[in-house]
Amino acid sequence: MAHNGDAFGEVADGYVRCIDRIVALTRQHDVNTALPMCPGWTLRDLLGHLNGLAEDWSVGNLDRYASGRWTAAQVERHRGTALDALCDELQRRARELVELPPHPAMGAAPRWAYGDALVHEADVCEVLGIDTTVPADDVVRHLGAGLARWELAPAGVRLTVQTAERTVTVGASDAAAVHEVSVAGSAYELWRFIYGRRDRAAIGALAWTGDRDAVLACGLPYPFSIPGS
Repeated sequence: MAHNGDAFGEVADGYVRCIDRIVALTRQHDVNTALPMCPGWTLRDLLGHLNGLAEDWSVGNLDRYASGRWTAAQVERHRGTALDALCDELQRRARELVELPPHPAMGAAPRWAYGDALVHEADVCEVLGIDTTVPADDVVRHLGAGLARWELAPAGVRLTVQTAERTVTVGASDAAAVHEVSVAGSAYELWRFIYGRRDRAAIGALAWTGDRDAVLACGLPYPFSIPGS
């Protein structure tokens, strides 16, 4: 797809490419494989969710966005669809989603759908035991997006996140900080952590200084949570 190379076009094209990669991965493997990151789902159920998400954007069904009830309805709606039809429909709907006009309250659909799809692409790679197919630039970009919406300031937490690519500080201002904390690790592991794909043991294995528990007590950026919490 071509969108004249602007920032929106990069997001739109990135989303379509991501969906195409997920479809290719699921076609090559057993779609009945359980997806532990999404309890109760198989790879096939994930296709139903991604299909339903694109479908719901097209009809404006965005109430309770990203809630368990909303995503479960998407899976159920597509449960009886044949696999080839499900894959073809998802690729078609992805290309339609990027052409939708912005929603008056939520804005451009690809900005929401892209992040969701990337998280699930990594889920698929991890459950299949293969190297991630998520581009490194997307990992860094979406790590930054998650950090930007992490609500740490109300608890007086000021967090410095260090990766090989960059160092970012988020949360409370210097004057308002009660807890000065830092964490270092790969951009990929930090992205998976704040997008709810790492348990407390894996989170603890990152390089922390300061009061880690003060950070974790704030929860994760919406709509994610620490597994087992």
